Amino acid sequence: MRWMLNGAEIWGMGGGGLVEGIQGKFCKKVLRIPRNAARREAENEIGRESMGGNILCAAIKYWISLKQSARAEPV
Repeated sequence: MRWMLNGAEIWGMGGGGLVEGIQGKFCKKVLRIPRNAARREAENEIGRESMGGNILCAAIKYWISLKQSARAEPV
């Protein structure tokens, strides 16, 4: 589901809930467990990690690169 993180640098953690929800529904469907089961348990069973950390890292790396490119430009 790495494709779901496309653009995570821009939308940051604000859109993370949607991505986490889709991932959780997918895991439950694959495992064929009830919809009202805990999402996190389904993800653990499959071996998936929370995407929140990946989203946060992508956003931080993007903003750091922006800061560094602004410093590199001649005045």
